[in-house]
Amino acid sequence: MIWPIQFTEASNQLENIYEQLEYSGEKVRNFLTDPGVSEDETSISTPLVTDKTAQRWVGPQDAQFRFVTDQTVTIYSENIDKIREVMSQLAELGKQAITLSGVEYQVRPEYIFNSLNDIKPK
Repeated sequence: MIWPIQFTEASNQLENIYEQLEYSGEKVRNFLTDPGVSEDETSISTPLVTDKTAQRWVGPQDAQFRFVTDQTVTIYSENIDKIREVMSQLAELGKQAITLSGVEYQVRPEYIFNSLNDIKPK
């Protein structure tokens, strides 16, 4: 199973956004490791930072925050039952002021069946 958890931070100061990402990333990692998800099963992506004032369609008056960034912690595990249990508690991150994002297709859980040869007829 592959489960990406994407979170977003926004700020007008670039330095602050990296501090916020570090804080949020630590909260997400703790959320995962506390119930027993192994650190070996997780990876964290490089932050994707967008400067809203550099976009042609956004003027300085349109952007409340200049910098918006997304980062993804991805879980790759064969322990589907445990991961699904953790998934059911995802709202806990919201209660810890983590802004979850991820309406995009690429941040949805994916189940991988890798035993096709075991069930194929001879």
